[in-house]
Amino acid sequence: MTVSSFDFDIRALKATAIAVSKEETRYYLNGVCVEHSPNGPIFIATDGHRIIASNHKWISVDAPQFAPAIIPLSLIKRIKVARKFDIATMTIEPKEGGAILISIYYAGATYAENAIDGTFPDWRRVIPQSCDGTGSQYNPSYLADFAEAGRVLNGGKCDVAVAVSYNGGSPALVRFWHEDKAVQSFGVIMPIRTNPVMQAPPAWAQHAKPEAKPEPKHTATVQDVEAAALRAVAEALG
Repeated sequence: MTVSSFDFDIRALKATAIAVSKEETRYYLNGVCVEHSPNGPIFIATDGHRIIASNHKWISVDAPQFAPAIIPLSLIKRIKVARKFDIATMTIEPKEGGAILISIYYAGATYAENAIDGTFPDWRRVIPQSCDGTGSQYNPSYLADFAEAGRVLNGGKCDVAVAVSYNGGSPALVRFWHEDKAVQSFGVIMPIRTNPVMQAPPAWAQHAKPEAKPEPKHTATVQDVEAAALRAVAEALG
């Protein structure tokens, strides 16, 4: 049984964990999956409504091989990020009986728990290969979570912008900007059904129409009365 260790930026793990599911029935989503890739470790989390994935470039020269493992959210929460320390070391150690021990050494302390015993879903199958730009509606709290993930990746220095590549009723790609070039992250969000969009503001919010002015009442003068009398006499004499 091979033990694998590698260094990584703790912020990549903490930012990805924002999308972890809290639903106990789908226990295999209650953590961040870590995968090996030639470019570096990949962290993935999803709750079925959104995905956050982060690829961290290898810091060390060696790129250790390891099978995918699910890091429990409870382990990740125990780690408090310090501004002066970015790099942590993860050790993935297979045990007898199929268990996998995950240890994270960070800022002078070691945090360890067994990996979640489950199969993480094929998250790549959900990722759209292109987006058609058709507008849709999304859960605003999820969009706020993407902004928070970008802020964590950016070291909490400032707020970041969230850009959604609209894709109609299909999953959409999400970009949340951050400065760290060593970590590349993106998201996927599922659209939601909402009431029909408003085509115009309600009547009470529109500009009030000016009230119509009443027609001025005409008051007959002495001349009008005399002229009417002369017309009546003329008509009578016919």
